[in-house]
Amino acid sequence: MESVKKPRRVQYVCKRRQKKDRNGRLMVHFFKHHVQFEQALFACSLCSFRCQTQQQLLEHITRYAPHIKEVKARGITDLRSNMNGSEKPYTVSEAYIERLGDSSLEQCIE
Repeated sequence: MESVKKPRRVQYVCKRRQKKDRNGRLMVHFFKHHVQFEQALFACSLCSFRCQTQQQLLEHITRYAPHIKEVKARGITDLRSNMNGSEKPYTVSEAYIERLGDSSLEQCIE
């Protein structure tokens, strides 16, 4: 009997610590472990979350349950007040994260 394996996702590696993961998760790792809070392009003032886009930060603030609770407790109506930006941001590029290969195209038949 033939079975088709699910295609695996493309893996990336952090060049500083050799951590391997999907691109999105590796970006979270990089911001958490290698970028200082003051250098993040966007950062949450309620926690230490850092990211590269305003949309990612807005999603973080509106979907992360402890933040939703904290915002309600403080009576905050404008979520953008919890969004910090850096004047000298650190951007993550291919110099720090490397694509390992396009394994998503691999389909093995056993």
